[in-house]
Formats: sequence, structure tokens, C-alpha cells
Amino acid sequence: MERTELDHFRQRADSEVRERFPDAPIQRVEVLQYGDDPEVEPGQFLIRVTTDVPADRAEAVRWTLARIRERPAYEQLRTHAREIEELKSQF
Repeated sequence: MERTELDHFRQRADSEVRERFPDAPIQRVEVLQYGDDPEVEPGQFLIRVTTDVPADRAEAVRWTLARIRERPAYEQLRTHAREIEELKSQF
């Protein structure tokens, strides 16, 4: 693959990874080709994503909980829990 094509592919890979995981602590996105890594065969590519490691366990838990709270199912679960508590209080 020519240099310009490879650079374009790298940019697309970086954009795609960051778009799919917008809040992930992504440090670097690499495109590896044959000769860069023993796992990559001729004609293949491997995309390696390096993330920032949380400083401590508490930071990792905070980050994980924030991702869970962003999910629509989390809000639905909270709504159902409130409804259950309201029903309990009626008895």
C-alpha cells in the first residue's frame, strides 16, 4: 500500500475508533501491517488501540459507572425501581 493510502487508512481508523468510543480514554490508534507485528499476515492490517490506564481503582470504578449511567437501560431500571418503591409504600 502506498504511503498516502496508508496515511488515509490510519486517519479513518483513528476517526472510527474515537467515534465508536467517544468517552474512552484513548491514547493512540495504530494501524499495523505485515512486518510490524508477527500476528499480521501479508495483505492484512491490525488496528491496535492504546488506552490510558486509570491512576487507581476508584478512578476506574467512577469511569465505569459513568458509562453505565449513560445507557438508556440504566434510566429505565431507575424508573422501575422508583415504581416498585411507590407500590411498596402503598401496602
